[in-house]
Amino acid sequence: MNELQIVDKLDVEVKTGSLEITDYDVIKDTIQAIADGYKKPIVYNEESYKQARSDISRFNKLKDGIERIRKDNKQLYLEPLKVFEKSIKSLVAIVDETSYAIKSQTEELKQKWIEDSQAKAMADETIEVEFNPKDYSRVSTKDSIEKVTLTKIHDTKKAIAQLESDKATISAFAKTIELDPEPYFLMLKDGFTVNEVIQRLQQTADNIQKRIADQKELDQKREEYERTIAQTVEQEIEPFDEETTTEYFKINATTSQLMKIHDFLINEGIDYECLNTQDV
Repeated sequence: MNELQIVDKLDVEVKTGSLEITDYDVIKDTIQAIADGYKKPIVYNEESYKQARSDISRFNKLKDGIERIRKDNKQLYLEPLKVFEKSIKSLVAIVDETSYAIKSQTEELKQKWIEDSQAKAMADETIEVEFNPKDYSRVSTKDSIEKVTLTKIHDTKKAIAQLESDKATISAFAKTIELDPEPYFLMLKDGFTVNEVIQRLQQTADNIQKRIADQKELDQKREEYERTIAQTVEQEIEPFDEETTTEYFKINATTSQLMKIHDFLINEGIDYECLNTQDV
């Protein structure tokens, strides 16, 4: 007997249950009569506040009692369903246990095929290939696994060739604007296109040229300002010859103080001579 025949023989006898409230109409009319008694205009005030609270409690207890009966009977009604689901799950567990045992063996064999195919295909390769287990998720035969491996190697080589071509294009452009292309190669790894990288290089070159031009303009303005200041000073200060005069001083000081005076006179370019006391 195959699996389909087993499923066909798995017949379930469904007995539709029913839940009926005895004397439903009588109970409904009784509750309705109580509710109708409150439809008349009833005004609660301070004197009747206690009565209002009591009425609320009365209706809450009635509601809780009805809900409790609903929940209790619902559990009883669902009990056959719980038993049925437990029985079905026990059958599924038997199937799963056997299926998982077989699946684990097939997965081990598939993993061996994958590793063997990669080792064989990469034996003479010098490139690095990053194989992703997800690439093999939809294949199950040895031949299809080998095909996935070879396709991955081919795609990697193609990507490497494209990367080198892109780098050459970027390097050639970077040379024309005298920039180092190496930092911009990282943009390719981040998913940027060659055109986007070249645009970024051009922006950098434009910014550098602008800074150079701005600095040159600033230097020119500074030179013009310094020339203007120099010309102004030359016009305002006229050279003149200052006459020299001779004065005599008598100084009482210590040796160190005299040395300081001596240094000062020398530094200022003042001619002086020491006189004997009888010369004064």
